Amino acid sequence: MQILNYLRNRTDLLRIIMVCALMIFGAKLSVPTFGIPVTFSTLFLCISAMLTNTFVATSGQILYLLSGLFFPVFSSDSYGVEFYQSFTAGYVLIFPVVAYLVSKWTPLFKDWFTTASYLVVAHSIVMASGIIWWYFNKEVSIPKIITQGFLVLMPGALIKSVLAAFFYYVFQMVKKKKNLDENKTEK
Repeated sequence: MQILNYLRNRTDLLRIIMVCALMIFGAKLSVPTFGIPVTFSTLFLCISAMLTNTFVATSGQILYLLSGLFFPVFSSDSYGVEFYQSFTAGYVLIFPVVAYLVSKWTPLFKDWFTTASYLVVAHSIVMASGIIWWYFNKEVSIPKIITQGFLVLMPGALIKSVLAAFFYYVFQMVKKKKNLDENKTEK
């Protein structure tokens, strides 16, 4: 019943669709690496989870995954069963959980460093999921999985964590200034 109440709110429905659209956009922006592409999906995942509520953040990720069943929304042009059997699916399947966590952690973000640290943890969860998926679904050596599935991706994860934290704090400063300006005009 609670889900129906949320869906009645057209603003949340629009936000869910916008989160999904951001994820598609982020997936299509990628930097090629050795095997696994570095996309901007997790950057947009973190930003949208910090700026929306838990329901919107998680639902937007679920809609993104469901879209991938029927349309090529991921970094590759594959979709449906083909994508979900690929070695990169493990990185994407954890997105709703990470969105939920980041959204729940947002009230703990007291400073820029704390925010970036939590976002590094979020990226690490995505990479751990991808590594585990890759290990159990493809016959690849553990050193190769750790090298290509974690070490190669970690610099990008650090950069995206810092960028998302920076964006969040700029947004918070603008929001705070706007509230101060509105309070001055009311007096």
